[in-house]
Amino acid sequence: MIVFKKVETGTDAEILRQHRNTCKDYMTRSTEYITADQQQEWFSTARDKYDLFLAYELQYGAIIYDVGYGLIHKHVDQSLLTGGLLPNYRGQGIGQELFQFLINTCPKTKPIRLEVLKTNTRAFIVYIKLGFKMIGEDDKLHYMEYEYDSPI
Repeated sequence: MIVFKKVETGTDAEILRQHRNTCKDYMTRSTEYITADQQQEWFSTARDKYDLFLAYELQYGAIIYDVGYGLIHKHVDQSLLTGGLLPNYRGQGIGQELFQFLINTCPKTKPIRLEVLKTNTRAFIVYIKLGFKMIGEDDKLHYMEYEYDSPI
């Protein structure tokens, strides 16, 4: 079972930084390595702009492992989702669970969007299954938006 915990402490933010650095090759915007000092500075103002979550594997009622992170960037006109899983947890349906959680957490008063690398076919398929549709593309990225009337 996977559970999601809001990132609220500096320790949580450090775990998020480590996961984000592990997943940076799949990022669509900022792909550089982030240091602990950079993360601390960013986290001091991030809570106003982002909803941040860590994903944990739960067994017998206890948290066993942290497995990834999710982030909702709260723009005025949209919610932009991103997230990632540690390599050992990919391909098990956890990414779909993570992004469904993020969708359910977003306000339903504005569009929910995301970007995915064209080379990340596995994630693209997950997003289609969740109800996202393509709204644009460039040479590197697919731009997608959640359809609220999706049957899922």
